[in-house]
Amino acid sequence: MDPVLVVYTAYKAARTQAVTQRPQRRLTHGRPYVSRSYIRYDPAAPEAKGLAGFKQLVVMLRTAFPDLHFTLEEVIAEDDKVMTRALLRGTHRGEYLGIAPTGKPVAVMGMVVLRIAQGKFQEGWLMMDNLGLLQQLGMVPPVGQGTQ
Repeated sequence: MDPVLVVYTAYKAARTQAVTQRPQRRLTHGRPYVSRSYIRYDPAAPEAKGLAGFKQLVVMLRTAFPDLHFTLEEVIAEDDKVMTRALLRGTHRGEYLGIAPTGKPVAVMGMVVLRIAQGKFQEGWLMMDNLGLLQQLGMVPPVGQGTQ
């Protein structure tokens, strides 16, 4: 299956399920798209493996930002890799990385490079604007507004 088609199909399924299910319910959208040996690399989080690791990320994000919405901005593919750039928007209503809910809206850009084989995600390299996220949550002052 074409790697770009796999990403678009998974993205569409995730968006549909996000509208119809709460984060605590069973997540099914990852199963057809994530291999059992999937590995996610993220400089801001421990390495995650398999479908369980993929679901852990989804549940963490959906619990912290229950109204989370992804806008796919760009998709670039070459050979077995697909890079996606997406804007994530949501309201911080649950604990996230030890940060208590703030009720603040956030908009964060993120990118992931996915290696796809046999129609499934095999590896994913995730990069998100974590500094921007922390600034929007009020945990880090904006650039130029540090303490004196």
